[in-house]
Amino acid sequence: PAVLLSAYNDKNGVVADFQFNVLRRLNREFGYHFDLKQFRYRPVWNEQSSSVEQHLQSLCSQEVKCSDVTGDKTIDFEEGETINMIDSYKFSREEVIALFHNAGFTIEYTWHDEHQWIN
Repeated sequence: PAVLLSAYNDKNGVVADFQFNVLRRLNREFGYHFDLKQFRYRPVWNEQSSSVEQHLQSLCSQEVKCSDVTGDKTIDFEEGETINMIDSYKFSREEVIALFHNAGFTIEYTWHDEHQWIN
């Protein structure tokens, strides 16, 4: 989990910026008014589902207004509340082989990195 969380919380903020881009687009293209400075990026390891959840967490209680063709709306956020942007599921090599086999596929070749973290 530590390696995965480090990868999803890179020092250059590339992954975080990718998630914030969704809010930027909602603002620009759909009439939302997210104040990006009032959110922080927070990746979380979910052991039960074997996934990295990527959240944007509200830093305060706030209202986000939206004015679009359907009318005015407001989304309320409590401090600490998150938007779950995406879940990135992780599978072991054995799980992938079983999934392929159960779907009727045959694996002829596999490649992996030196640690066998990526197959």
